[in-house]
Amino acid sequence: MSEADKVFAGSIPENYDRLMVPLIFESYARDIAQRVATLAPKSVLETAAGSGVVTRALASVLSPDAGYVVTDLNQPMLDYAKAKHGADSRIRWQTADAQALPFEDAAFDLVCCQFGAMFFPDRPSGYREAKRVLRPGGYFLFNVWDRIEENVFADDVTNALATSLAGTSQSAPNFWLNPKNGVSYNMTAQTPEYKLDTLEALQNLPVTSLTGGGSAQVLGGLSRISRSQGSAVVTHYNILPTIDLFAATQDRDMGAVSRDVQKVIDANTKYLPRGATVTLRGQVVTMNTAFSGLFYGLLAAVVLIGLGVLFLLHTMGFWFFSVERFWPVILIGIGAWQIARRRGMMGSSYGANYGVRGRSYVGPVVLLTLGTLFLIQSFDGPGFHRTWPLLLLVIGVTKLWESQTSNPEGRDGVPPISGGPESGDPVSGEVQPPTEVNRG
Repeated sequence: MSEADKVFAGSIPENYDRLMVPLIFESYARDIAQRVATLAPKSVLETAAGSGVVTRALASVLSPDAGYVVTDLNQPMLDYAKAKHGADSRIRWQTADAQALPFEDAAFDLVCCQFGAMFFPDRPSGYREAKRVLRPGGYFLFNVWDRIEENVFADDVTNALATSLAGTSQSAPNFWLNPKNGVSYNMTAQTPEYKLDTLEALQNLPVTSLTGGGSAQVLGGLSRISRSQGSAVVTHYNILPTIDLFAATQDRDMGAVSRDVQKVIDANTKYLPRGATVTLRGQVVTMNTAFSGLFYGLLAAVVLIGLGVLFLLHTMGFWFFSVERFWPVILIGIGAWQIARRRGMMGSSYGANYGVRGRSYVGPVVLLTLGTLFLIQSFDGPGFHRTWPLLLLVIGVTKLWESQTSNPEGRDGVPPISGGPESGDPVSGEVQPPTEVNRG
């Protein structure tokens, strides 16, 4: 759990209990207390108790001989809940992280948590801990928010912010049809940006229900707003978080720029921490795929036409065609072609995706070696039953080379580099690796 999640002190517990609990949490606390009462547990653990709204509702329905352990990650919140609840011999108050509970296995009949599970940084860990401390046949009761469209409170706040900051085009789209030219125009209402130049102005934004029920509130009365820093763009590739660096071309073609960028990536890949990769994507991949498909299609057409001509000459008796010598040459050609692609000699994107760390050369090397051995056999040389150990030797040497190139000395810690391109040209040499990162 991060330190920011543990800071909930000062006047926040009191304000939270005075403003947020009646507005949002009190009715749900009564609901979960009624559900617990029907199960009649003798030992209860509550996690993420907050200011104690569930504790107060649940204590009134538990039996006099029941044991009740109330926990929260924030000690100030727990202190406030204890002070407001008063003395109760059944209740023990304890600071605890729901993802690492300091209790023995099978210690409770029931674990409950109100609106806390969705904030666990590692939810599966929190669920495993709840299961661990439960006795066989025990219960784990928790509630979380539904989709924002089903959550009236959160939906109203979101729509109010979207309307004021981005306009009504998202929350309530409206169009005006010009009868003279038949063109529809988007009609948008939005708070002028120059009126939202301070946090105080943001806190004074009105929050109203789209259904028209209830009185208007101000955003500052429903939330806590503070300044923070974050990434301007947050993206993922599949499920992995990414940091995107955007580049554009000027006065040069995309192919030349992409080759220069790939040189920088290849030169500095060895300084990446384990598990991190740098990949060149975007329009350059589409371009390379299109041109590569065109090139390989033409190459395949030429090869097929050549094979047809050779077989035709062979059947007409003009040229002796030896299949035993031809297919090894094909294997050698395919292997050499694959190695050239991985080394970036064919102008494709393989260097960006496969050959960066030298881990995909075994297949092409095997093809190249097999073709060479069978070609030697076709010239009355040693048969494959005698030369196959050479194939194992080549594979072993290739794997050894790959392990050396993918795990250079000092991989986990960035090695010091002397020299480097003093001109600042990012293409002419290796980029000096950082020795200290300023995250401010």
